[in-house]
Amino acid sequence: MSYAGIDIGATWTRIAIADNNGKIISKTRIETLKKNETKEEMLLRLESALRDIMRIADTKHLEAIGVGSIGPLDMKKGVILHTPNLPIENIPIGSYLSKKFDSHTYVVNDCIAAVVGEKYFGAGKDVENLVYITLSSGIGGGAIVDGNILFGKDGNAVEIGHIVVDYRGSLRCGCGGYGHWEAYTSGKNIGRFVSYLLETKYGYQSYAESVLSRYVDSPSKLEYPHIFCL
Repeated sequence: MSYAGIDIGATWTRIAIADNNGKIISKTRIETLKKNETKEEMLLRLESALRDIMRIADTKHLEAIGVGSIGPLDMKKGVILHTPNLPIENIPIGSYLSKKFDSHTYVVNDCIAAVVGEKYFGAGKDVENLVYITLSSGIGGGAIVDGNILFGKDGNAVEIGHIVVDYRGSLRCGCGGYGHWEAYTSGKNIGRFVSYLLETKYGYQSYAESVLSRYVDSPSKLEYPHIFCL
């Protein structure tokens, strides 16, 4: 039996075919959303990429499709609602894939999918309480509490990127709120936070004298890999 796993991020979408032991048979990566692309075009391109790796894996039918996506979501309907990091809304990915591939399709928050993966295949095998945090284009989380997956009402219980970390609300998050963690240290916003600190506290000359300036000439171009790789 073959299964498909799809990870939808703000920048990249990763697709894999695996067997019932979790062994990956084939995989690929595509841009999540191309410039000026509609959600219909996005879904069609995703469908095409999945069919391509099904051919590579010599798989004609999928027992099920699991989608881990940036949120917020309507998990029951399988819809990506209005994520701060994509300029399109209400993407009916669950019903689309289910219809096109005649397979049960499950849509959950990407970090919920990740924490389940760690529980069954990785670092969480021997624990009952586990938290997964991702720092990428945005910031997200997933949790297992007393052996139970923490979903919340619509599957968005662990959207920790939108925890308020600055009560003064100096920077605005992509979701529209102020002072959220994601507005300060996500991949999309960390350069903006550095610029804010230089403007309000340290001065731009301090950036010119820093190690980071050797790799990125302006703090507005700074992204999280620049910091993690130093």
